[in-house]
Amino acid sequence: MRYDPSVGPDPTAWLDLGEGGQLKTVLRDHEREEADEGSFRMHAVIHATVETQLAQGHENASAALARLLEGGLDRHDSVHAIGRVLATQIFQAMQGEEFDGDEYNRDLDELTPESWQRMAEED
Repeated sequence: MRYDPSVGPDPTAWLDLGEGGQLKTVLRDHEREEADEGSFRMHAVIHATVETQLAQGHENASAALARLLEGGLDRHDSVHAIGRVLATQIFQAMQGEEFDGDEYNRDLDELTPESWQRMAEED
C-alpha cells in the first residue's frame, strides 16, 4: 500500500495493515519534512493514528475532517490539524496527566480552519 495523505487510504486496507504496517507505510511513503529522525517518527505516528481514527469512523475526528475540508483546507493539512489536537493530548499524558477523551473530542469539535491557522502560527 502507498500512503498519500492528500487522498487518504482505503479504510479496510488501512485497518488490515495493523499498527506496525500502518506506521511502516507512513514512514516509507510520507514526505520527509523533519530533519530530526525522532521528530519525523513522531510525525509519522501521529499521521498513522489520525488515519486509523478516520478509518475506524471516529465520529469527532471524521466530523473535524469534513469541516476542515469544507472550510478550504486540503486533506493533508486537515490531517495535520487533527494530529495537532491529538499531539496536545499525547504531550499532556507525557506530563503525567490522564488522557481525557472528552476533552479530545471537544477540541476536535472546536477545530476550524481558522483555529488551525492560529495553532500553526504559534509553532
